[in-house]
Amino acid sequence: MAKLTPEEIEEIVKRDAPGHRVVPLPPQADAIPRATRSDEGTPDAAAIREKYGQQGGEAHDGESAGAPAADAPAGEEETEDTMIAIAPDSPSSPWAHGSRPKVVVISGKDRKIIASQG
Repeated sequence: MAKLTPEEIEEIVKRDAPGHRVVPLPPQADAIPRATRSDEGTPDAAAIREKYGQQGGEAHDGESAGAPAADAPAGEEETEDTMIAIAPDSPSSPWAHGSRPKVVVISGKDRKIIASQG
């Protein structure tokens, strides 16, 4: 999967969101730090099968479902959608709601903004 270049992103933002510029996304953090890992107390699948007496997973092993269908035609490279933050070039006030950065989603296939926050 190919990603959009920074130059392509700038051009899309200028075209689809005039008066805005690309700004860096703030770092993501959990609201509450995790004290334990999520899989720490979970037994493995073999121990659960032994405990409950199930032999194998005939219908649930994923092999019978087959491969997912490809959306892109053969030979055509698919591009990823990209999330970026944009802010107005000249905000009216630093505390105004409209002057804060907003996250938008750029379609890699259509090369346009397909979703925006607020």
